[in-house]
Amino acid sequence: MGGIGRIGAFVGPALGGLVGAQFGLRAPFLVYALLGLLGVAAVLFWVRGDEEERDGQQEAGHASLWNVFRSNMRPLLTAGSGQLCAQLIRAARHIIIPLYASDILGLDISTVGVIISISSAIDMLMFYPAGVIMDRFGRKFAYVPSFTLQAIGMAMIHMTETYLGLQLVALFIGLGNGLGSGTMMTLGADLAPARSRGEFLGLWRFIGDAGSAAGPVFIGSIAEVLGLVAAPWGVAFMGLAGAAILAGLVPETLEKSADKKAPL
Repeated sequence: MGGIGRIGAFVGPALGGLVGAQFGLRAPFLVYALLGLLGVAAVLFWVRGDEEERDGQQEAGHASLWNVFRSNMRPLLTAGSGQLCAQLIRAARHIIIPLYASDILGLDISTVGVIISISSAIDMLMFYPAGVIMDRFGRKFAYVPSFTLQAIGMAMIHMTETYLGLQLVALFIGLGNGLGSGTMMTLGADLAPARSRGEFLGLWRFIGDAGSAAGPVFIGSIAEVLGLVAAPWGVAFMGLAGAAILAGLVPETLEKSADKKAPL
């Protein structure tokens, strides 16, 4: 699932640029709306729930979000804090790299697009190795190195002075992000209790989205006070903090996942 999302993220900008160049800048918005409607139709007509699980949930009743949060407070606060930091650094790379390329290095728009596209390509290609690592060695062997590499890459941005230097750093960050393909979704599924899985995953996703939403505000605040050159350092610190939390406070969940799949 993480890989499919990355394929879309890689193809989408190129498709939007092609449509916009051929038919004008309004056309990509119409295509976006059409694809959104197709996505809704796919969910309505092709996605089927587990009847047995649905019947069990109806018998037990749906737990309130507050009760789910209270009974799962420890994993949501510990693993959730790590995820918040991790999603912040993921969102930040899409902001910092283009801004640094245009404002600090003075690169044109097409060159910035090439940097992002090549970085997204290596990100996309890593989803299968990431899945193999998670299932054979453990979840931590994927997500801890992933966010550590991204943090190191962020700290290296300020040392780049040319297109080639920034491209290499962007590739390094893309490699790190690709190594974490699907890791937060997998961790959330591992930690979710069977009886309130939907509510738990809703809270889990809310925490992750909060990290993504905080990225632009976090970067803008640092840039306003210390300048854009200092922003990657702040993001790198958050990435390392997320990796440390996930490595030290969150137990390995590979065996727990295997237990869930074992026949009764």
